[in-house]
Amino acid sequence: MSHPPVLLGRPLTRSQSALHSGPNGLTPRLVPVDSVSSAASAPTRHPRKSWADFHPTQEEMERHRVTLDLEEPMDVVSDLSEPEMLTTWERRSPQGKRASIVKGAARKARSDVRKAQRRAATIQLKAFSLAEAVATPHGNPAKVKELEPPGPVHVLRGEGPGRVKSEDEFDVIYHLPGGIHGKNLEELMEAAREWGYVCKPSKAVSNDKKGGYKEIGDLVGTTRIVLAWHAIGHPNEEPGVCADILRNRLTFNAACVLLEKLDVVNSYVMALLKAIDPDQYASLEQLYQWRLSQYASSRALSGLADPQLFFEGREIQFNRFSRAHWDSQDPHWAWAIIIYFGTFGSCRLKFKQLRTEVVLRPGDVVAIRGQDVLHEATDWDAGERHLLVHFTHRALWNQAKIAIKTSRAAPFTD
Repeated sequence: MSHPPVLLGRPLTRSQSALHSGPNGLTPRLVPVDSVSSAASAPTRHPRKSWADFHPTQEEMERHRVTLDLEEPMDVVSDLSEPEMLTTWERRSPQGKRASIVKGAARKARSDVRKAQRRAATIQLKAFSLAEAVATPHGNPAKVKELEPPGPVHVLRGEGPGRVKSEDEFDVIYHLPGGIHGKNLEELMEAAREWGYVCKPSKAVSNDKKGGYKEIGDLVGTTRIVLAWHAIGHPNEEPGVCADILRNRLTFNAACVLLEKLDVVNSYVMALLKAIDPDQYASLEQLYQWRLSQYASSRALSGLADPQLFFEGREIQFNRFSRAHWDSQDPHWAWAIIIYFGTFGSCRLKFKQLRTEVVLRPGDVVAIRGQDVLHEATDWDAGERHLLVHFTHRALWNQAKIAIKTSRAAPFTD
């Protein structure tokens, strides 16, 4: 036999009525008598909970009473006057805002990598073995043949993050579209141009035989910001700060300013490396700590930005294109991380052996195994194309007697 529902307990207060209202926000919660009888006959015993003492102030009690009152207009729920209604962001100091932006770059890098590691975003190669590439001496790039079987070319078009895995289960390419974007991208371009105007890029650096320059805009050439540089051909000499930084007092000061402004880039790049290859991150950190212990110049300049960058080498290339090449000064297995910026529309980074191409736009970040994967960055459609390269050189690892390590391909994230 069914009974009409009845209201349980004592009359509800206004706030309790709001908390126990039905779907329309007006009708108090009603429970059938049958349910009450059943519950009364067989009470459920729960373990006793321990609650921390809470002693609200009169102000807090009033504020919560107003919040729970469904008839109170929303514009009077806040107890702040209009001038006091500042966002958390607006109340922060400039240093606090910058720290938040820097941390946000690291979070974005980790998020981008997780997206790149999804099944649909991963290109699985069928023939290219990274271990075999490491063991095989480089030949003439023009004579290198495609290793992947015939068929459509693999293209990472920039519609979302993606990666390429070798046949032997190593990640070899990551493409993170818009990794550096918005205000951060504008700041990078401004900082790079300010540095370029002082340093005056050169078109006669040692690796220019691998490429050339497009005469467009007011900055054309390559600059280096390397904190532990071995002159090419002198791997056994003590490394030092590169010549572009030490040319004169103006270039030294400009380099320090640039290093300070690259804190967001540092944050993104280091979080990216740790996410894609934790073993290499750890060994690069070991090399970094060794460098700091050996050279006061590295300690002084590395401390200009937080977080610090483990890579000892950077290049900024203004309007440069490269023919097919390997990064022969890097250690085998090493990652190079490149950020593209400028006013160009798009371009392609090509990997002949892998039958793979990456469509690049300003703000894109690419990580590649530059010593072991043949690559080329050809001409672009229009505008200026610049890039910031992060690298490490084999000579420093040999001097420190530290072996570079690497991780197997990260598992799928979906």
